[in-house]
Amino acid sequence: MEAIEAVDRLVDEREAARILCVSPGTLSVWRSTRRWPLPYAKLGKAIRYSTAALEKFVAERTVVPERPPKAKPARKPRRQRAARGNRPREAANAAAK
Repeated sequence: MEAIEAVDRLVDEREAARILCVSPGTLSVWRSTRRWPLPYAKLGKAIRYSTAALEKFVAERTVVPERPPKAKPARKPRRQRAARGNRPREAANAAAK
């Protein structure tokens, strides 16, 4: 005799919305427009979502960054200017006159 697999837990629209961090109205729009391929069961008027399907939905949309952002290079210290009277150009100009 085969072992019977445990049936996945079904949750209502409100609980599914809480799991996905969206409003129940958003789930309703997604169903009616087929915006996302999120499977659901319709039992009479009741809409139920499988927790495994919700976990799979989230896992498929999980983004992992390819590499960490580059750190900004340290700024080079500014070169300090010489005092006004001690500039080489002024000394050269004064010597030429």
